[in-house]
Amino acid sequence: MSNQEQNHELYLKQKALLDMFLEKHAISKKQYDKSFHDLTEKMGEEEYARTHFQENGAGRA
Repeated sequence: MSNQEQNHELYLKQKALLDMFLEKHAISKKQYDKSFHDLTEKMGEEEYARTHFQENGAGRA
């Protein structure tokens, strides 16, 4: 698996963790939105997020 593929898999795992935190009320929606935005930006996944996740749901598929 290439480095880019590994980074993408890590991004998806981190997003799933954020989703779980939000579902369990461990973080607020505001914290989720900020963390999802920061994660997406730092990992260079803006295009993927734009095409796979709704804007209104911030990262919720």
